[in-house]
Amino acid sequence: MLHRFIVLDMDRTLFDTAEYAAVLMEALGLTDNELVAVKKIVEREYGRNFDLLGHLMTLKKVDYKTACKRIMNRAKKHSETLLMPGVAGLIAALDETGDSYGILTTGTTDNQSLKLSVLRDLLGKDEKSLPAEITAVS
Repeated sequence: MLHRFIVLDMDRTLFDTAEYAAVLMEALGLTDNELVAVKKIVEREYGRNFDLLGHLMTLKKVDYKTACKRIMNRAKKHSETLLMPGVAGLIAALDETGDSYGILTTGTTDNQSLKLSVLRDLLGKDEKSLPAEITAVS
């Protein structure tokens, strides 16, 4: 039997990064003025591995642990929109094939680790059943 390893991309493939950015801003309680300024930065940096989480933690003077807790709680309320269409079905189909699969993603460790935690939570997976590698190389 042929066994393959299937590599999946996370941002804008499995995970709706734009929706996630909205969840971050909502969870960390940006003011209207902060929201306008941050949205301009996000638009300018789209697709460039901008560390929005780090930027927002600095802006709001929030530590990583607190940010994670707020974001994980808020993400549950957006479970329908954080996954790209068809992702749950794709993962279920891959589970049926017997092939191995995992995620390769690029960005800062803290930012990508939190995204992976949210993604795994939404899919009912853990690190073993949905392995991932974070790289700084694009």
